[in-house]
Amino acid sequence: MAHIHKQTVIHAPFADVVSGAVNSHPEAWPQWYLGLSAPTKVTGDGEVGTVSEHEFLVAGRRFPITHEVVESTNDGTTAHWKGKFTGSIEGWHRWTYHLVDGDTEVEVDHEYKLPAGPIGKLADIVFVERMIDRMLEQSLQNLKMLMEAPVGTA
Repeated sequence: MAHIHKQTVIHAPFADVVSGAVNSHPEAWPQWYLGLSAPTKVTGDGEVGTVSEHEFLVAGRRFPITHEVVESTNDGTTAHWKGKFTGSIEGWHRWTYHLVDGDTEVEVDHEYKLPAGPIGKLADIVFVERMIDRMLEQSLQNLKMLMEAPVGTA
């Protein structure tokens, strides 16, 4: 599995960032998560046990995935959220949010595996891992811009 780690600081209140990113319905994720389609089906309210079906667009190819929220905790200063996805691409991602001096530090760890076979492995090493790395970085920046936008402009 390929592993990607990213982090950023969002200049917005912790509670706003966590509720805007973690607890929102899967319908909202495509607003900031690059390459993720609107869900075709959602069961649940965004918390643990929520299952949604999406397509993930990478390198011009659509990969159908099913996403399940498997972890969601929040103690008021640190929140963790983990989802796993299965289908054409399999893996998981964990989002961690920390309250830091009135801002919110966001870390994401993302592991995935492309379809089996030597061509899939070669494509991942050469091209796809770099593309997903950039997509994840852009997704974090999209989330940052969305959360830092003045109220009424987002």
